[in-house]
Order: sequence, then C-alpha cells, then structure tokens
Amino acid sequence: MELGEKQREELKQLRAQLQAMKHGVSKGDKKAKKRISAEMKRMEEEMIERHKREKEDWQSANTSEIVDDGKIGEEVDSEEEQPPSMTRAQKRREKKDAARREAARRIATEEEELEKSSDRRKEWDGLVRILQAQGLTVREIRPDGDW
Repeated sequence: MELGEKQREELKQLRAQLQAMKHGVSKGDKKAKKRISAEMKRMEEEMIERHKREKEDWQSANTSEIVDDGKIGEEVDSEEEQPPSMTRAQKRREKKDAARREAARRIATEEEELEKSSDRRKEWDGLVRILQAQGLTVREIRPDGDW
C-alpha cells in the first residue's frame, strides 16, 4: 500500500474511533466531554505530526535512492510533477465552452455559405458586373441617421 493511501486509511480509522469516543460520553457530563475533547484533539494532532514525519522520511529516502542509469529511483513526487487536475465543474465549463465555440464556428460557416448562394448576393454581383461593363462603380453612402 502506498504511503498516502495508508495515511488516509489511518486518519479515517482515527476519526471513526474519535466519533465513538464522543458518542460514548453521556450528555450531562461536561467534565468528561471536556476531557474527551482534549484527548481527541491531542490524538489527531499526534497523527498529523506523525504523518508529516513519515512523508518527509519517505521523500528523503526516495530522493537519495539513485539507480545506475542516473535516474532517481521510483517516481519521486509524481503528484507534484503533474499539473493540478481539473475539478468536475472546471471540466464541465471547459466542455460547454468548447461546444459553444464549435457551434459559433459552425453557424458562421453556414452563414458564409448562405451568403455566397443567396438571391441577394447573386443580384448584387450581377449589378456590379453590369456597372463594371459600363465603366461605373458602386459607392456606398453611409447613413447619417436622419430620415
């Protein structure tokens, strides 16, 4: 079992034990509750401190372990080397954004295709061709906003 898995399991068992201790005290006994609360806090702090020491020892042992081909032993700090993983919400947002971008791109492409083959476009192109044959050009006059 890997160190992290072992520590999670130990912490889970400790919390279950602490919960049982807490439920074992009668409601009206304030002194016992206070004593149990202090003991629970102490036990949890000891466990956390022990886990920190174990992790530091494990890291120092694995970083000093060098294989013949110049690589460090097993994957050291593989959790730290990987980029932070995305949460479900982030993945969902990314997926929605990608779908929106794809839909917008598809709509723009379809509009371009429709624009190329629309009656309006055909009429405009025909008008421009006729005017060019006569040596004339189309000038756009921007509206000034007055009717």
